[in-house]
Amino acid sequence: MLTAFTDSCPGLRRIFAGAGVTEPPVLDWFHIGMRLQHLKQIADGLAAGDPARAAAKAVIVAEVDRLHWRIWNRKVKNARKSVDRIRALMHNFRGEAGTRKSIAPSRKL
Repeated sequence: MLTAFTDSCPGLRRIFAGAGVTEPPVLDWFHIGMRLQHLKQIADGLAAGDPARAAAKAVIVAEVDRLHWRIWNRKVKNARKSVDRIRALMHNFRGEAGTRKSIAPSRKL
């Protein structure tokens, strides 16, 4: 059996599949950390124009920090709770406008 450590690039997955590697790739901590850092930046960029959005943003930013800690410390069930809490608050950002060249941060989250 061969296990691939990757950044989950779809092109790389196709190459592995073509070579007969059927096991799903394993993300290494470096790439997980990069994705979490990007997630933190997006959470920080959420619009907080009204009290409901400001409260939701504060919880999301805190949950992203918790998510990072939970993944690092192998608390998978608790990490899932953080993801679920973030998703539950995303309705507060429906209709959030992006800039001309960028989509809204909430859509990236």
